Amino acid sequence: MLEPDDEFFPDRVAYIYRANSLYNRRFEQRRRLKELLGKRLRPLVEAAKRRTKTLFLDLLTRDEADAIRRVLTVEPAVFWRACKGRTFLDLPPRLVQRELDFGLEEP
Repeated sequence: MLEPDDEFFPDRVAYIYRANSLYNRRFEQRRRLKELLGKRLRPLVEAAKRRTKTLFLDLLTRDEADAIRRVLTVEPAVFWRACKGRTFLDLPPRLVQRELDFGLEEP
């Protein structure tokens, strides 16, 4: 639901997905996989999403497969299913740095 002070463009279509929406869960999982894999390996997510399982596994190098196993602790075939949105992985939570309050503000 849009709030009165939300920025809204009348010539654009705006979507707000529920947290439990299947589309949203798939999108968020792919985003998290890219974050966990890092800059060098993040293209693997799109490659898995766009290719068949056999083609993806055939084109995967040994180093890439080892990195998937090491970082995500899943086999490349399970990684492919996760990128396709057919299974949901139990990924580690995103670490958030909180602000420290040392009581230095004046009352």
